[in-house]
Order: sequence, then C-alpha cells, then structure tokens
Amino acid sequence: MRRLRWRCGAGGTTPPAGTAPPAAPSITRRAAPPPERWCLHLADDGAGGMVTLVMNHGYADFAGKRDYPWLVQVHVEIVDRNPEGLPTAAEADVLNALEERLTPAFLAGADLHYVGRATMPGFRDLLYYAADGPQADAVLKEQAALRQARAFEYTVAEDPTWSHVAPVLAEPGDCAD
Repeated sequence: MRRLRWRCGAGGTTPPAGTAPPAAPSITRRAAPPPERWCLHLADDGAGGMVTLVMNHGYADFAGKRDYPWLVQVHVEIVDRNPEGLPTAAEADVLNALEERLTPAFLAGADLHYVGRATMPGFRDLLYYAADGPQADAVLKEQAALRQARAFEYTVAEDPTWSHVAPVLAEPGDCAD
C-alpha cells in the first residue's frame, strides 16, 4: 500500500483578511458526487471512548468508487476537550470552521469526494476519496502552508475498495431523511 504523509503546524502564511483563496485550476471530475444522505453513527473506540461518525450514505452504492482509490484522511487534534476527550462547544465551532474552509479548497484543487468525518477522544478525522493520490497530496501540502486554526496531519493511502468506510456505510445510522 502506498502512503503519503504530511504534518502541518498552525503557523504558515496568512492570506489577507477577506481574501478568497487563490483560484485553483478547473478540475475535471471522473464522477459527480451522489445525492447527499447524511447519517450519524455512534460507536465505541475500543478503549471505552465514544466515536461520532457523520457519513454521507449517498456513497454507499456510489458507482464511481473504482475511480477514487485513494483515501485522504485529515487528522486534527481536539485542543479544548470535555472530560470524555470530545470537543467542547467552542472547540466544535473551531473544528467545523476548519472543515468548512479546507473541504472547498480540497475540492477545488483535486478530484476527490468528501465522505464524512469521525470525532473520537482527542481527534477529528475528515475523510475523502481521491482519483489521484499525488494530486490530492499536492493540494493538502498547499493548504498546510497557510495558517490554519488547528494543526493537522494527513495521510493519502490506497484503498481501492473503500474498506476504511465500507462498514459504516453499510450500517443504517441515524439519517437526516
């Protein structure tokens, strides 16, 4: 399995306030995203901690999976934690804002799909699948060079069968529909 790994600090350069991120080249998509169907899952982390997964079940039967064989996992430390290690309300706002900033930047610069996120004691992971691992890696490195609200690490690893998310997508979950 090929893996690319990168660590980003909270430093980096800061774009001027009110400035949009630089325009990325137009990306040709191999497959359009399926209709969204967001579902909540609660699980045990194996050490007695709670894991909250918010997954787009539209990807459960996504016909384009074979065209997106690279799992992109962005790993963010939870700084302000409750006694269970999960984010406080203020920290959840910071993590959500980071996710809302990073996801459009990733989607603008690489052919990938945002599948969901997992929040566990101490960390939140954002999960994407990419058509081209090195292209996704380049986009994440570019974002890592910018000042972020929280430091993050990421991995880009081959997962052609989507085995990392398949068990969760196969479960019914608590869905918004």
